[in-house]
Amino acid sequence: MKIKADNIHTAAQAGTVVPEEGEVIYDSTYKTLRTGDGSTPGGTVIPSAESPVLGKATTADGSTDALNVTDSAGTEVAAIDSDGLLETASFQRALTAVYRRYYHIPSSSIDPGASGATWVAPSANTVGGWQLDAAGEVLYFGADVHADWDGVSDLTVEVKFAVNADNTGGAAEDTVDLKLVCYYAGIGDTATKTQTVEVATVIGQCAQYTVFKAEFTIDHDLVDNVVEAGDTLGFTLNLETDTSEVDDIIILQGGESFHYNTTHAGVESGDV
Repeated sequence: MKIKADNIHTAAQAGTVVPEEGEVIYDSTYKTLRTGDGSTPGGTVIPSAESPVLGKATTADGSTDALNVTDSAGTEVAAIDSDGLLETASFQRALTAVYRRYYHIPSSSIDPGASGATWVAPSANTVGGWQLDAAGEVLYFGADVHADWDGVSDLTVEVKFAVNADNTGGAAEDTVDLKLVCYYAGIGDTATKTQTVEVATVIGQCAQYTVFKAEFTIDHDLVDNVVEAGDTLGFTLNLETDTSEVDDIIILQGGESFHYNTTHAGVESGDV
C-alpha cells in the first residue's frame, strides 16, 4: 500500500481531499482509512487531531500490508513493515526539541592531594571522587555544543556530591555552595566568553555521605556572552567555603554531566 506524503491527513483535515487511485486518507467521519477506489480497509484508526496517520493498514481479509510514505516525486522516504518496524531513508527528528544530547564528564584536579583536591576511593560509604574541603581547590572538566542544539534553550550542568561530614546536628536550612565558571569559544575566536553560576543546595540536617545534586543553568543568550553551536566549553568548579555551612564534600566520580535540548533522535553525521 502506497501513501503519498501530501495525502496523509490529520483528523482535522480528513474529508477535504479525495484520494486518487491506490492512495489512502483518513476519514474523520467514519474514523477509518479510505482508499481512492472507495473501498475501506478493515479496522479502525483513530489519530489525534494533530498527528498524521502512520500505522499498519489491515485489509478486509485480515492480512496486514506494509505502509510506505513517498515524497511528491514518488521516492519512498519512510515505511512501516509488516512487523511494525519504522524505517526511514534519512534521519528521524522531532518537531520540537524533546530530546537531549547528554555528556557524562570526568573531572580533573591540578596538584591533587596537595594544593588541589584529594581523590577519595570508592568504598562501602561512597562511590568515590574528588574531595573539596579547602578554599582554592578547583576541579576542571569540559564539553562542547554540537550543531544539533536547538539554539534557543539554556544548557545545563549537573553535579552530584556527597556530604563528607556528619551534619545531623546542623540547621534545617544549611547549604553546600558551589561555584561553576564556564569559559567558551568557537572556531576563529581569539578570546573566551564567560559566565559564572553559583548554586546553594540545601542539605539540612543530613548524615555523612548523603548524596545531593546541584544544577547549574548556562544562559544561552547572556548579553555579550552568547552561546553558539560549535563552541567548546571549559568549566571550573569549586566549593565556596566562605558561605557554605558544610566545607567538606566529595564530588562523585561519574556525577558531573552536561546536556542541552535537540530535535535529533540520535547523533547525525552533520552534528559536529
